[in-house]
Amino acid sequence: MNNKKAVIYRTKKDSDERIAKIGEKEFVTPDKITSSRLITVFPELEYQTVLGFGGAFTEAASTTYDCLDKDEKEKVIKAYFDKEEGICTFYLTFFVNENGLYRRFDEQHTERVYTDEKIRKTAKKNGFEIVGTFGGNYDFKSPNFDEERIFYVAKKIKNVKMEK
Repeated sequence: MNNKKAVIYRTKKDSDERIAKIGEKEFVTPDKITSSRLITVFPELEYQTVLGFGGAFTEAASTTYDCLDKDEKEKVIKAYFDKEEGICTFYLTFFVNENGLYRRFDEQHTERVYTDEKIRKTAKKNGFEIVGTFGGNYDFKSPNFDEERIFYVAKKIKNVKMEK
């Protein structure tokens, strides 16, 4: 493939390695690939539209994923893609200016993602009526099609035993 190369960078927590170049890999044609890591794309075939999923595989995450055994890999994929059990975890790093010096602190946030259908069905089953929805940017406007977060306003309409 014209001797094109991908440059590989790595960032490691608790080290001096920050966007450090660690190597290069040459792009190869499929007949040179001996690994099972080959993905073949046929752009002329279209089966479904994918709008996105609740997570991102960074270079560090994909390296870690690659080291997992088969069962652990299945758990990761289920967590990212399964509608019923999809959980999204965010690892955040903040730098706060304190008198000219920056203090670092890390947070981990874990969220479960629910479809609109699941939220409405659960609300109704538990005696609530959805009376409004707002987009996730806190402006109280109707949500756009591609909103990452939607707020629901619900009103209790009858007494029923609460369920999960």
